[in-house]
Amino acid sequence: MAPVFHKCNPTEAFGISCRYLTTTVWGISYENSISSSIINNTCFSNSFAGLGASNSFYISIEDNLAQNNDWGVIYLNSNNCSIINNTCLYNNFAGLGADQSSNLTIEDNYAKDNDWSGIVLDYSNTSLIINNDCSGNSYAGLRTTGCSNLTISNNIAFTNYVGMHIFGSNKFEITGNNISFNAWDGMYLTDSFYCEISYNYFGFHCFYGIKLLNEVVLSYNNTIHHNAFIQNRATDPTAHQAWDEGSNNTWYDSFNLEGNFWDDWSGGWYWIDGPSLSFDIYALSVNPLD
Repeated sequence: MAPVFHKCNPTEAFGISCRYLTTTVWGISYENSISSSIINNTCFSNSFAGLGASNSFYISIEDNLAQNNDWGVIYLNSNNCSIINNTCLYNNFAGLGADQSSNLTIEDNYAKDNDWSGIVLDYSNTSLIINNDCSGNSYAGLRTTGCSNLTISNNIAFTNYVGMHIFGSNKFEITGNNISFNAWDGMYLTDSFYCEISYNYFGFHCFYGIKLLNEVVLSYNNTIHHNAFIQNRATDPTAHQAWDEGSNNTWYDSFNLEGNFWDDWSGGWYWIDGPSLSFDIYALSVNPLD
């Protein structure tokens, strides 16, 4: 079956629904399109992507199953688009994502058990990633590279290698996520700055709940507060639950003078492991998520 491409000019609008497509390059895609939808389709074993769009605007991809493709769903250089309530499983690279796109809404999807990551955004900006389940992926539940102004809220990231990896990104609001039971660490924040990480649950990791890392540049001016850290690094009584090697990161809310909840805190300032010599000086005695 040949790839299905739909091209339309700015005055046209199309919808595709109830198709079953396999063994092509793209299962279903739009190119140079505006105001179109892809709803309730099954796309699997395509060599690039099950569903997606390139160089398009206002595309909606909803209620589809994308399985055993390279990518389940992807937007390339597309803006003001949405990915809502799709199931993306067992794809060779990622369940869903975007490259060089902006003003996206990625909501209520299952991006699980993919061979690399659940959700991947590269060089994409000003978008919402909310209420997704990105669990059981070989590397990260969520991975971003070179992005800015993302809201990442109320997602679940369980049983990946790392729950979330934020790389070379800035001005994120990361709030209300449950990041637990990942094989290694809860979150890597690498070469990133001006991110606010609050009201998240980080629990039951072999190593750290959060690691602030430097590869090319410092991770700096990030704020981490009102999170719950539960049983991370619990097998090492000398270690703490977070790591910071960046610069000028603040581990508390400087306005309310409230920090994070650490279930191994015994009073006083809470030491953050790593060379930055950071502390949570307002550690909380009560879990803010209870």
